[in-house]
Amino acid sequence: MLYNIQKSSSKNDEELAEDVLKTSLIRIRLRLLSIKFVKKGDIIMKFTIMKKILFLAIGGLLSLSLNAQSVDQQVKTIQSGDTLILGEASADGYTHLDFPKANFIIKQGGIVDYKSLEGQPVVVRKVINPGVLSASAIVERADGKKFFGVRPSVKVALREAMTSGEITAQ
Repeated sequence: MLYNIQKSSSKNDEELAEDVLKTSLIRIRLRLLSIKFVKKGDIIMKFTIMKKILFLAIGGLLSLSLNAQSVDQQVKTIQSGDTLILGEASADGYTHLDFPKANFIIKQGGIVDYKSLEGQPVVVRKVINPGVLSASAIVERADGKKFFGVRPSVKVALREAMTSGEITAQ
């Protein structure tokens, strides 16, 4: 549009300046309108994203609290003689089962293999602080063998081990 105005030599300088001013004002108005529109859209988009994040966070907290309540009920009902199942170990081994470090097991002639323990049933021999959330237990293998061929029993932090999936109730 500006190119056409400059090409027409029949208009005098005042009319040319007026046309340039009008076109520049129109362009400025369009830019301002588009900026306002984008900002409103961004605000609406941010609000909907925040609403979704808040909804997911509340849902996650509710599911964690429900899971914690069921685990707490299971921990309170565990007694000596109950059978539990060992779950998967993390990369560093079991964190809530009190196994000695790998070098001590190897020095005593044992073989450290956490994968062989997955799914093994264990029997609770003694519950320490029963009915309390910080309860722990002494467990032995149900088949009578020693853990890693060295340890006959292991201490377990029941609540932490159950929430992490290292132990499940049968």
